[in-house]
Amino acid sequence: MENNPLVISDQERLQLLYERFRDVCLVEKEVWTEIYMPRQTEKGMVLT
Repeated sequence: MENNPLVISDQERLQLLYERFRDVCLVEKEVWTEIYMPRQTEKGMVLT
């Protein structure tokens, strides 16, 4: 495992990566929610 570039030992960098990953997941969740359960339904289904 010493040659694996994905192993990160620096705790600060690991924290930053985790926060970015969490933010991306939250945005993705909002996008999927908006696609499948849109708040504005008076126009009917909107195909993009």
